[in-house]
Amino acid sequence: MLQKKAPQQRQDPFKALTDTLRAKHGVPWRGAVLEDRRVDYFRGKDLIAYFKDHPAKIGNFVNQSKPQDEQVIELAEVLLRKGLLVKGNRMFKKPKPGKKRLSKWPKKLVPVRELTFTEDAFYAWTYDRPASPWLWLGSGLLILVVIGFCLFPLAPNKVKLGVVYCSASLLILIVSTIVVRALLAAVTWISLGKSLWIFPNLLSDEAGLTEAFWPLVSFEEPEEGKETHWVYRAAVGGGLLASCWLVYSYAPDKGAVRDEVSRAHDQFMEYLNLHDTGREKLAGNVTEGLQQNQTQHEQSAHSSAGEPPEQEL
Repeated sequence: MLQKKAPQQRQDPFKALTDTLRAKHGVPWRGAVLEDRRVDYFRGKDLIAYFKDHPAKIGNFVNQSKPQDEQVIELAEVLLRKGLLVKGNRMFKKPKPGKKRLSKWPKKLVPVRELTFTEDAFYAWTYDRPASPWLWLGSGLLILVVIGFCLFPLAPNKVKLGVVYCSASLLILIVSTIVVRALLAAVTWISLGKSLWIFPNLLSDEAGLTEAFWPLVSFEEPEEGKETHWVYRAAVGGGLLASCWLVYSYAPDKGAVRDEVSRAHDQFMEYLNLHDTGREKLAGNVTEGLQQNQTQHEQSAHSSAGEPPEQEL
């Protein structure tokens, strides 16, 4: 007789809910270190905002007769008791030197041994995030990049030149973007008292890869009551103009700069053995070595035959 198949084990609905919170369109989350372990975490206020936008996600997990905020608190405490989440707090309570405010997303957390939910706390998932296809794809691409770096010395010169010029172009683009956004912010601050930033999150420690390039433009206005007086801004602008004039006045002439850049370019290309001069030197050395070997061979042949070697005219 055929045995009946055992029914498939159903997934814990609370575990499925925490997976939904961790999905692409779930709560905003970041990575941090919690007791020497890498974890993903979110903020309590973001959880409340998420369930306000998606009230149907609460479902029948809690008593529906309560107000929505109380439902979220009760549901979060259930997840804490089930061990799917752990409560945490900042390791460092004061801003870093040179910064005026605490980071919105701290890099290090300490666990809080309590099962109550508060908006100002942080909550980390207690299990690892399932590997996505993008993770496997990224791992494979990383392996290919490492292999490509190892095979770079064996690549044709055209490939090497392409890699070098693409890398240099990318570096120039990054530096130019940083310089332009700083100049634009300085000019708008001096003239308007508020800064216009291109890619405002580009250098932020809290922004991810995609968030670093969004929004494209934003105005940073001073806090109320802390506006900078126009006299101070005019003095700063005058100092910047004077500095630019001094740099321009004492800068070397264009010909010297062009020659120095060309010399540095040639040295770098020769270091990578990609310069035409370097290849010509290498070809000349090989040809000279072959000629010397041929001359020595002819001299040894004449010596063995008892004939004096031919004298060059």
